[in-house]
Amino acid sequence: CKEGHFSETRFEPCTPCPKGYFQNRTGQLDCVDCGVSLTTSSGGSISSEQCRVSCRPGTYSDTGLHPCAPCSNGTYQPEEGMKGCLLCPNGTEATTEGLTQC
Repeated sequence: CKEGHFSETRFEPCTPCPKGYFQNRTGQLDCVDCGVSLTTSSGGSISSEQCRVSCRPGTYSDTGLHPCAPCSNGTYQPEEGMKGCLLCPNGTEATTEGLTQC
């Protein structure tokens, strides 16, 4: 199996490393865990450098990983590691940046 993948037999079929794991060597039985508070933007990562801190609730980025920006006025994000913010439902508002609820 190529980098970013693993196989319980070290041969095909190969499976991409799941999100939060990486594999920088070929022909491996498993993937390496990024560690506490770290994840990857997608599966199939090939380097520990792809392991980064998730955006905390109230923030977002294009990858869901640091660096992150706060959700703007009128939006919120209750979950971590997200790629965007949600519009406040009708009848609610977010009057400051970086909120986790409206």
